[in-house]
Amino acid sequence: TAPSHDPTRSTRTAASRSPAASSVRSEADDDPVDQAAQESAAVRIQAGARGRRDRMAAGKLRAQRKADTENRSAVRIQARERGRQARKHVAADREFRALEARSATRIQASERGRRDRVRVEGLRQARVVEERSAVRIQAHERGRQGRKRVAAERGRRELEVPSAQAPARETKPAAVESKAKVKRRATSGSRSDGNSSWSDTDGSYTDSGSSTDPGSSSDEDGGRRSRRGSSRRKPAAAKRAKRRSPSRSVSRSPSPTTNEEGDSEAARQSAVRIQAQERGRQGRRRVAGMKQR
Repeated sequence: TAPSHDPTRSTRTAASRSPAASSVRSEADDDPVDQAAQESAAVRIQAGARGRRDRMAAGKLRAQRKADTENRSAVRIQARERGRQARKHVAADREFRALEARSATRIQASERGRRDRVRVEGLRQARVVEERSAVRIQAHERGRQGRKRVAAERGRRELEVPSAQAPARETKPAAVESKAKVKRRATSGSRSDGNSSWSDTDGSYTDSGSSTDPGSSSDEDGGRRSRRGSSRRKPAAAKRAKRRSPSRSVSRSPSPTTNEEGDSEAARQSAVRIQAQERGRQGRRRVAGMKQR
């Protein structure tokens, strides 16, 4: 099985064609040493060819293995990169969901706080309204009680002292009598209202004269005292009470209308004070609202 490129074969073929070499070939063919050398050379050539083929195949195999290794390394690197990217995406998604959860929690907490503040503000407004209503009801009740007392006292006085039994000269209160009448009663010497006066402070009646001695100095001093007392200014509440009173008692006792009117005036002042406090509270609330805006 000699290869196609065997040099000995080509040499033999060329030698066999020439008629001069036929005799040499026959001699060489008959020589066993030469034949053995030729066979060993052919074997060496064939072994070299097989070695070359084997080395080429081994080189190709190594190259293929190297390429496979490189491909596997590239595949591993790509797989590792894909895994890293996937883990990064998962972490980012988890962080985004956590951020959304925190935002939702904050929004819910803010909403709960807002509802609580609205509820507290509503309760405070209701409490303020209740307090104002209570203050108004108390003021109305005090005014009603005061009016009831005044009406009861007026009815009691009318029952005790009818207007028909009152003296004619006492139908007009002393606070509105003229100074001339006071002077005439003081100089007449009789027991009249010239020696009487109404107190400047509480509206009480005082009698400073004497009825036994018309011409005495004490009567004149009483007249002067009565003139001084009648010329003084009376309190507005006492004047109104005296104008409204239908009659004065015969015993010249001080009229309780002044005290009743004082209670009514105190109730009215209390109501005015409460209204002023309410206006001040409303003004402060408006100022606070403007500052907040």
